[in-house]
Amino acid sequence: MPTDTTRGQQSLFVLAILVAAALRLYQVHEQILGGDEMHSVNSVRNHGLMWIFLHIGTADHCIPLTLLNELISETFGMNEMWMRAPSLMAGIGAVIVLPPLLAPDKELAEILRQVHQVTVYALLALIALHTVAALFRQLVLKDGGLRRMLGG
Repeated sequence: MPTDTTRGQQSLFVLAILVAAALRLYQVHEQILGGDEMHSVNSVRNHGLMWIFLHIGTADHCIPLTLLNELISETFGMNEMWMRAPSLMAGIGAVIVLPPLLAPDKELAEILRQVHQVTVYALLALIALHTVAALFRQLVLKDGGLRRMLGG
C-alpha cells in the first residue's frame, strides 16, 4: 500500500509532467520557424526524398529532421502541428523518462545541478549584457537600433 510520501511524490511527478506539457504547447501556433526547421520545411516543400539524401551539408545540415518531415508530409500532409509533434513529444517524454533514470545517481545529480546553476547565471549575465548594449546604442550612439529591434 502506498504511503503518503509516495502519493505526494507521484502527485508532484504528474504535476511536473502537466506543467512541462503546458509549457511545450504554450503558444505553439505563434512560434516561427527558424534555422534547421525552415531549411527542413523548404526542402520538403521544394524537393523530393532523393534530393534530400544527396544534398547533406550543402543545403540542409539536419537530414534526420528533413526526412522525418518528408515522412510526415507524405503521411499527414504538410501540417505545422504534425511537423512539430515529434519535438514536442520528445520534450514532454524527457520530463517523464529522465528523472527516474537520474534519481539513483547522486553524483550525476550533483553535477547536473551545478551545470544547471552555472548555465542559469551565464544566461542572466548574457541578458544583462544584451540590455546594457541596447541601452548604450539607444542613449550613447543614438543610432536607432532599439527602435528597429522593436519594429519601428
